[in-house]
Amino acid sequence: MAGLCNEVNGESRFAILTTAANESISDVHNRMPLILPKADISPWLQNVAAAVQILNKEPPMLAKQPVA
Repeated sequence: MAGLCNEVNGESRFAILTTAANESISDVHNRMPLILPKADISPWLQNVAAAVQILNKEPPMLAKQPVA
C-alpha cells in the first residue's frame, strides 16, 4: 500500500494514498488504497512519468471480508 509519512513538530503524520476503486471495491466505496508493488517503489519516488503511469494502472482486485 502506498502512503506518506512525515514528522511535524515531534508528531508523526501519515496519509494513505488512494485511487479510483475497481470492480472488487466499487460497491463499498469509490476509492481504494493505492497498491504499490516493491518493483514500483523506486520509479514511484524518482520519476514523475513513471508515477503517473502507476497511478493510471488498473489496481489489483481485493478480497472483501466482513468485520467481526
